[in-house]
Amino acid sequence: MSKKVAVIGLGRFGLSTAQEVMDLGGEVLVIDRDPSAMARYESRFSVGVVMDARDRKALASQGLEEMDAVVMAIGEDFESSILVTQLLKELGCSQIIARGKTETHGKILRKVGAHEVVFPEDLTGRRVARKIHHPGLVGYADLVGGYALASIPAPEEAVGRCPLDGDFPGRPRTSVLLVRKMDRSGGKSLKIPAAETVVETGDILIMMGLPEDLEKWSGKWRA
Repeated sequence: MSKKVAVIGLGRFGLSTAQEVMDLGGEVLVIDRDPSAMARYESRFSVGVVMDARDRKALASQGLEEMDAVVMAIGEDFESSILVTQLLKELGCSQIIARGKTETHGKILRKVGAHEVVFPEDLTGRRVARKIHHPGLVGYADLVGGYALASIPAPEEAVGRCPLDGDFPGRPRTSVLLVRKMDRSGGKSLKIPAAETVVETGDILIMMGLPEDLEKWSGKWRA
């Protein structure tokens, strides 16, 4: 299903996120208060609006609560990023992904309403867009040769089975490299799959494959 995403702030991070959403077949509403930035980029996206996102009335007029996700990509203006995130929460947006600069900034953004905080130095716009389109992928990283690495919650079809089995879900197009397990004390451990490894409910599978194959995992395997 095509995703509808709003991106507030047309800096490098906002642009890369918006472009990847479009490349994945989604619809994008981009918002920026700089008319010159909008003039350069609006033709690339579904809808472009020049406005100050700190203006609650103007922000409310955009129907952001109907979007699948809103990415608050304002970068350097610490105060504005917090205010806009709070306004998005008040408007009832179902998924608010906010750009953070520091851990302290991230904590504040979560406190005022962000459902998730990302740090562009660690998470590219491409990966943010893929997380929106494929929420079952806990993590995502590109590898050389067109392959990708993803951490994926074990689906029901995998529980009770060994990742090395030839008929394990997703094989042979994807491979389980590691299994992350939670012990009784709440600690986490990573295990390389062996003949005796059995996937349990709550495990996270660290998998490698082509992006289009990994993205078939969204909480459960769909062949």
